[in-house]
Parts: sequence; C-alpha cells; structure tokens
Amino acid sequence: VMLVTDDISPLELENYMLKTLQKASKYVDPIEALQMVTINPATYFGLETGIKPGNQADFLIFESLEEFSLKDVWIKGKPLEFWEKTLLSHKKEATN
Repeated sequence: VMLVTDDISPLELENYMLKTLQKASKYVDPIEALQMVTINPATYFGLETGIKPGNQADFLIFESLEEFSLKDVWIKGKPLEFWEKTLLSHKKEATN
C-alpha cells in the first residue's frame, strides 16, 4: 500500500504528508504508515532506498510516532540548520 499525491504544490507537500501520516497511523501501526509514504512508493517507482555508505541521507526525526511531530530535519547528511546558514551567507554575499 502506498500513500502518495500528485496534486499538491511542493510548498504544501510537507504539511500534507505529515497530516496523511497522522491519519494513517490511526488505522495502521505508525511504522507501517511511514513505510506507506517512504519505502513503498520508492520501491514501486524503482528508486534506491536505504542507508548505505556513500549515500547522502535525507531524513526526519520525530518527537513522537503517534503525533508525527518533527524534531529535526536532515538533508544530504547535514542538519537543516547547516543549509539555512549556507543559504543566508549566500544571500548576504549576493547583496554585497
């Protein structure tokens, strides 16, 4: 089973998928709900999955699997704060 969408703006996708996880976890185990929005669609579309040497990890850390409240976000193996600082420093350089 997969939980996916093709009619949501990328700007709305995060909140939409978190709400989808919250709803799904009322009916199935939270781990199974996570699989429905991550591994299952990736496998279906032939995308490589898993944490492996050399891969740059994108992942979320949740405070609670019951509520799916976000604690931390990592992109390409670095915390979101790194990317925010990098973006801000590039913006400052561009305006100088």
